[in-house]
Amino acid sequence: MAFLIMSTITLVFMSSINHLIKTYQNQLDLLEMQKVIIVALNKFDIKQIKQGVFIDQFQVRMSKQTICVSNWPKKKNYCVEK
Repeated sequence: MAFLIMSTITLVFMSSINHLIKTYQNQLDLLEMQKVIIVALNKFDIKQIKQGVFIDQFQVRMSKQTICVSNWPKKKNYCVEK
């Protein structure tokens, strides 16, 4: 009986724990992309960023209205309006 109760509790909470882990990883990825934008703005001049610069697995590009960073291996993008 105890095994049945523990199995039920584990199955119920497993999906919520999995969701929390994915949310946490997405937040870490977002923070890392924000950090890359800050590094690019400090390290490169605007002309270089408009052409596109690469930092590790990230590409940072600036347009007239936004600055965007792309993480190609994870296929994630993050943009900030100027």
